[in-house]
Amino acid sequence: MIEIEKKYELSEHDMQIIESTCTLIQESEIKDYYLDTDEYTLFKHQYFLRLRNGRYELKIIDPYDGYGVARAQEIIDEDEINTHLKIFHITIDDTAGKVYIETKRKNFQYEFEGQNFSIDVDMYQYDKRYEIELTMEDDTGIDGEKLIEWLRQHLWLSAPWGINAHKLSTCALHQDIAAYEAITWESIA
Repeated sequence: MIEIEKKYELSEHDMQIIESTCTLIQESEIKDYYLDTDEYTLFKHQYFLRLRNGRYELKIIDPYDGYGVARAQEIIDEDEINTHLKIFHITIDDTAGKVYIETKRKNFQYEFEGQNFSIDVDMYQYDKRYEIELTMEDDTGIDGEKLIEWLRQHLWLSAPWGINAHKLSTCALHQDIAAYEAITWESIA
């Protein structure tokens, strides 16, 4: 599956709009342990292996386009995850917890331009944010980045995107500075 997503800091204004115009799908609590090697091999290559509520997930991020939009491949099958990790000569068993994130999430949905968008509002131990996500079975040629921005304009959402909108880097900054540097090294270079 291909995900196109953009993360934003959460303002009271945007929260009110999301709650009044979008459909609340569910509320949940998420416990994420982000795993990596002692050398932070995965973080440095934009591979994010996590144990989410007892289940392994791997997100492989395509490089950001400079405007905070990410395209990601998400893998949830352990055998397939290990297949992807082979390029680093590791398996899930060769990793350990580096960053912990505890999140209270409200998942909303909104249909726009014939596409169903997921809007996740996350409150976590150091901050809060929301993300708009479009999920597709394959890269169908839809310009998801433009659709996300059109949706924001349509709903009058105005909160900025920025480093504080990224849970993993924010939590790593507080918990493990070496992990933070590995996650953000491309943006610093």
